[in-house]
Amino acid sequence: MVNDSQAKQQRAALKVRSPRRRELRLQNHWVRWHLATLARATYSGRVIGSSVRLGSFWVVPIVLSGSWFLVAALITVTFAPSVGSRVPGIGIGAYPVAFIFAVLLYASVFVHELGHVVVARLFGLPVGSITLSVFGGMSEIQQEPQTPWREFAVSAIGPIVSLL
Repeated sequence: MVNDSQAKQQRAALKVRSPRRRELRLQNHWVRWHLATLARATYSGRVIGSSVRLGSFWVVPIVLSGSWFLVAALITVTFAPSVGSRVPGIGIGAYPVAFIFAVLLYASVFVHELGHVVVARLFGLPVGSITLSVFGGMSEIQQEPQTPWREFAVSAIGPIVSLL
Protein backbone atom coordinates (compact mmCIF):
# COMPACT_ATOMS: atom_id res chain seq x y z
CA MET A 1 0.00 0.00 0.00
CA VAL A 2 1.16 3.53 -0.82
CA ASN A 3 1.26 6.03 2.01
CA ASP A 4 0.38 9.71 1.66
CA SER A 5 3.95 11.01 1.20
CA GLN A 6 4.70 8.44 -1.50
CA ALA A 7 1.52 9.39 -3.36
CA LYS A 8 2.54 13.07 -3.27
CA GLN A 9 5.99 12.20 -4.63
CA GLN A 10 4.44 10.17 -7.46
CA ARG A 11 2.08 13.00 -8.39
CA ALA A 12 4.96 15.50 -8.33
CA ALA A 13 7.05 13.23 -10.56
CA LEU A 14 4.22 13.06 -13.08
CA LYS A 15 3.96 16.86 -13.22
CA VAL A 16 7.65 17.32 -14.06
CA ARG A 17 8.15 17.54 -17.78
CA SER A 18 11.22 15.93 -19.19
CA PRO A 19 13.72 18.14 -21.04
CA ARG A 20 13.28 15.94 -24.15
CA ARG A 21 9.51 16.54 -24.19
CA ARG A 22 10.05 20.30 -23.93
CA GLU A 23 12.64 20.15 -26.73
CA LEU A 24 10.22 18.25 -28.99
CA ARG A 25 7.49 20.77 -28.22
CA LEU A 26 9.79 23.65 -29.16
CA GLN A 27 10.88 21.89 -32.36
CA ASN A 28 7.25 21.29 -33.30
CA HIS A 29 6.48 24.98 -32.71
CA TRP A 30 9.51 25.98 -34.81
CA VAL A 31 8.46 23.71 -37.69
CA ARG A 32 4.86 24.95 -37.61
CA TRP A 33 5.98 28.59 -37.57
CA HIS A 34 8.31 28.11 -40.55
CA LEU A 35 5.73 26.16 -42.54
CA ALA A 36 3.16 28.88 -41.92
CA THR A 37 5.65 31.57 -42.96
CA LEU A 38 6.52 29.64 -46.11
CA ALA A 39 2.84 29.14 -46.89
CA ARG A 40 2.06 32.84 -46.48
CA ALA A 41 4.97 33.83 -48.71
CA THR A 42 4.20 31.21 -51.36
CA TYR A 43 0.49 31.88 -51.52
CA SER A 44 0.88 35.62 -51.73
CA GLY A 45 1.71 35.29 -55.42
CA ARG A 46 5.46 35.78 -55.14
CA VAL A 47 8.27 33.47 -56.10
CA ILE A 48 9.56 31.88 -52.92
CA GLY A 49 12.74 29.88 -53.00
CA SER A 50 12.22 27.87 -56.12
CA SER A 51 8.41 27.72 -56.13
CA VAL A 52 6.02 29.72 -58.26
CA ARG A 53 2.34 30.23 -57.61
CA LEU A 54 0.47 29.63 -60.85
CA GLY A 55 -2.95 30.70 -59.65
CA SER A 56 -5.79 29.13 -57.73
CA PHE A 57 -8.76 26.88 -58.28
CA TRP A 58 -11.73 27.03 -55.92
CA VAL A 59 -9.63 29.15 -53.54
CA VAL A 60 -6.89 26.48 -53.52
CA PRO A 61 -3.45 27.81 -54.52
CA ILE A 62 -1.65 25.95 -57.31
CA VAL A 63 2.11 25.93 -56.75
CA LEU A 64 4.78 24.81 -59.21
CA SER A 65 7.92 23.65 -57.45
CA GLY A 66 11.28 24.59 -58.92
CA SER A 67 12.08 20.91 -59.26
CA TRP A 68 9.44 20.76 -62.00
CA PHE A 69 11.76 22.72 -64.28
CA LEU A 70 14.47 20.12 -63.74
CA VAL A 71 12.07 17.33 -64.73
CA ALA A 72 10.77 19.31 -67.72
CA ALA A 73 14.34 19.86 -68.95
CA LEU A 74 15.16 16.18 -68.48
CA ILE A 75 12.03 15.08 -70.37
CA THR A 76 12.74 17.60 -73.13
CA VAL A 77 16.35 16.49 -73.61
CA THR A 78 15.39 12.81 -73.40
CA PHE A 79 12.48 12.89 -75.85
CA ALA A 80 13.81 15.42 -78.40
CA PRO A 81 15.99 12.84 -80.26
CA SER A 82 13.03 10.46 -80.43
CA VAL A 83 10.80 13.20 -81.85
CA GLY A 84 13.54 14.13 -84.34
CA SER A 85 13.84 10.55 -85.58
CA ARG A 86 10.07 10.11 -85.96
CA VAL A 87 9.41 13.46 -87.65
CA PRO A 88 12.00 13.95 -90.40
CA GLY A 89 13.03 17.51 -91.06
CA ILE A 90 11.79 18.89 -87.73
CA GLY A 91 15.35 19.77 -86.69
CA ILE A 92 15.53 21.97 -83.60
CA GLY A 93 11.73 22.03 -83.45
CA ALA A 94 11.95 18.63 -81.74
CA TYR A 95 12.81 20.40 -78.45
CA PRO A 96 9.62 22.47 -78.17
CA VAL A 97 7.58 19.37 -79.06
CA ALA A 98 9.39 17.36 -76.36
CA PHE A 99 8.77 20.21 -73.90
CA ILE A 100 5.06 20.00 -74.73
CA PHE A 101 5.27 16.32 -73.68
CA ALA A 102 6.51 17.44 -70.27
CA VAL A 103 3.76 20.04 -69.94
CA LEU A 104 1.10 17.49 -70.91
CA LEU A 105 2.50 14.96 -68.43
CA TYR A 106 2.21 17.46 -65.59
CA ALA A 107 -1.20 18.61 -66.85
CA SER A 108 -2.39 15.04 -66.34
CA VAL A 109 -0.84 15.02 -62.84
CA PHE A 110 -2.60 18.31 -62.11
CA VAL A 111 -5.98 16.92 -63.22
CA HIS A 112 -5.36 13.86 -61.01
CA GLU A 113 -4.69 16.13 -58.00
CA LEU A 114 -7.65 18.30 -58.91
CA GLY A 115 -9.87 15.21 -58.57
CA HIS A 116 -8.67 14.74 -54.98
CA VAL A 117 -9.26 18.43 -54.21
CA VAL A 118 -12.77 18.58 -55.68
CA VAL A 119 -13.99 15.54 -53.73
CA ALA A 120 -12.31 16.76 -50.53
CA ARG A 121 -13.95 20.17 -50.89
CA LEU A 122 -17.35 18.56 -51.61
CA PHE A 123 -16.99 16.75 -48.28
CA GLY A 124 -16.20 20.06 -46.58
CA LEU A 125 -12.51 19.35 -45.97
CA PRO A 126 -10.08 22.30 -46.03
CA VAL A 127 -7.42 22.09 -48.74
CA GLY A 128 -4.18 24.07 -48.44
CA SER A 129 -2.67 23.80 -51.90
CA ILE A 130 -1.86 21.70 -54.93
CA THR A 131 1.89 21.43 -55.50
CA LEU A 132 3.49 20.03 -58.66
CA SER A 133 7.07 18.88 -58.13
CA VAL A 134 9.70 16.39 -59.25
CA PHE A 135 7.75 13.59 -57.55
CA GLY A 136 4.47 14.41 -59.29
CA GLY A 137 1.75 16.22 -57.43
CA MET A 138 0.51 16.68 -53.89
CA SER A 139 -2.86 17.87 -52.65
CA GLU A 140 -2.50 19.29 -49.16
CA ILE A 141 -5.76 18.23 -47.54
CA GLN A 142 -5.58 19.69 -44.06
CA GLN A 143 -8.11 17.53 -42.23
CA GLU A 144 -8.90 13.83 -42.12
CA PRO A 145 -12.24 12.78 -43.64
CA GLN A 146 -14.88 11.89 -41.05
CA THR A 147 -15.59 8.35 -42.29
CA PRO A 148 -13.60 5.57 -43.98
CA TRP A 149 -15.94 5.81 -46.98
CA ARG A 150 -15.08 9.48 -47.48
CA GLU A 151 -11.37 8.70 -47.09
CA PHE A 152 -11.74 6.06 -49.79
CA ALA A 153 -13.64 8.45 -52.07
CA VAL A 154 -11.01 11.20 -51.73
CA SER A 155 -8.20 8.69 -52.35
CA ALA A 156 -9.81 6.78 -55.21
CA ILE A 157 -10.98 9.70 -57.32
CA GLY A 158 -7.46 10.69 -58.41
CA PRO A 159 -6.67 7.37 -60.14
CA ILE A 160 -10.22 7.25 -61.55
CA VAL A 161 -9.75 10.71 -63.11
CA SER A 162 -6.37 9.58 -64.46
CA LEU A 163 -8.00 6.62 -66.19
CA LEU A 164 -10.45 8.91 -67.97
